[in-house]
Amino acid sequence: MGSLSENRDLPTRPIAGPADPPGWDQGVIIGPGGGELTTRRLQPVAPEQWGEILAELLPPGFDPADYAIDGDSVQVRTWDTPVGGGQTERCYYFRAHIRPATEERRSDEDLAELRRLASKRKARKPVAATDARVSLVVALSDWQIGKGENGGTEATVERIHDALDAALERARHERPASIVLAGLGDLAEGCAGWYPSQLWSVDLDEREQMRVCTRLLLSAIERFSGWPVTVSSCISNHGEKRDGGKQRTGPTDNRDLELLDRVADVLDANPARYADVRLVGPTEADPAVTTLEVEGVRIATAHGHVGFRGQNASTAAEGWWMRQIRGQRPAMHAELLLTGHRHHLALAELGLRRTWVQAPAMDGGSTWYSSAAGAQSHPGMLSMLVGDDVGRSGVQGLVVH
Repeated sequence: MGSLSENRDLPTRPIAGPADPPGWDQGVIIGPGGGELTTRRLQPVAPEQWGEILAELLPPGFDPADYAIDGDSVQVRTWDTPVGGGQTERCYYFRAHIRPATEERRSDEDLAELRRLASKRKARKPVAATDARVSLVVALSDWQIGKGENGGTEATVERIHDALDAALERARHERPASIVLAGLGDLAEGCAGWYPSQLWSVDLDEREQMRVCTRLLLSAIERFSGWPVTVSSCISNHGEKRDGGKQRTGPTDNRDLELLDRVADVLDANPARYADVRLVGPTEADPAVTTLEVEGVRIATAHGHVGFRGQNASTAAEGWWMRQIRGQRPAMHAELLLTGHRHHLALAELGLRRTWVQAPAMDGGSTWYSSAAGAQSHPGMLSMLVGDDVGRSGVQGLVVH
């Protein structure tokens, strides 16, 4: 492929002139995990031109050989702009994601290796549990793997392993009838679109974030092998595939559900060992809600980013739950509502046998949020006993590991 100067009959330069339409400002945002490019041209851009355009627009010091355009992410918009004399000229705006050139676009090899390892594991004998209808529910909330602040991913992974070890020790002591690993969303950080300068603060690209999350969730399942284990997941804001801060695909095209799919693919390689592992995702009626019954208690989980209105977490949860009841939505029959999103522990009784619990986060905190809100919460992983035989509310023994 020739240089830009050699292809003189191609639209090779951004167009100078009138202001760009809102949200389509020309330029490049780039960081360790990739970035985003927006450019204006006089004619449509062919796929083979992207390499040259990227080389032209990358800031000094960035080697074009280290980056590539994700062809599946390209968006096109046309815009007619006045050029004088009552004439207009049509411009073409292009926006696309930049990814590291070494990044594989599929994780087939990774999953194949995980399946191979899983297939070799032998089935374990059932754990001697109590006869009581009680489950140990472990909230997996807001890991935000890939977030680089305060020790970054390495420190977060260490906290998660320590907390899961503590939850396992509790399970051995309490001897529950079953285990629930309740995914409450934002397990992966994503790379851009949620707060200022996010792209510059992440320490893993999206592919590596999903690899780490997959291994962590599989590790959690392995720890509790021998118990019947339910793994649930719900959609979240950091799970969304975003452009310019806005979701570009449907609600269920979400990294948290993608993680559940990856785990399902691995577990399928050894049905004998994982026969007692159940995976649960959102309801068809409302993709923002996941419902399940645990030892006689009806549970609804939601990340807490859709419809939870207001600064006060308890008021927001109560209002959302009441609207679910009024609209006969999936969470209307729930006796326990589990949420995440706001990164701190909170709970309230919102009616007879209606308990709301908000789980803390496991990430290392956010300088941006602390600066904006003047607040910061301690990381932790919540576990609790849930079931018909653990009191009038069906919930007790909340512990943060």
